[in-house]
Amino acid sequence: MLIIGATGQSIFANSGTIQMISGNSNVTVTHGLSGTPINGNIILTLEGNPGTAVNLFSSNITSSQFDISSTAAFVNSTNVTWRAWIGLGN
Repeated sequence: MLIIGATGQSIFANSGTIQMISGNSNVTVTHGLSGTPINGNIILTLEGNPGTAVNLFSSNITSSQFDISSTAAFVNSTNVTWRAWIGLGN
């Protein structure tokens, strides 16, 4: 969602897809938001079979990036869809 105000553009929500390459257990996303999302405002969805059982979580959250991390290295390269937003309380 793009909100345009008197001071310019602010991005409050964004989403995308990034590929977790086989052999890795984390990848960095540049979220493009106008602030830092809290951990509860990042949703991750696995879009395929990583070849092993994994749990996904976000970590190292900053005003420009966050990491998508998994509990085990992916055996197969697999896409992960993400959605992040900022709002009241951020």
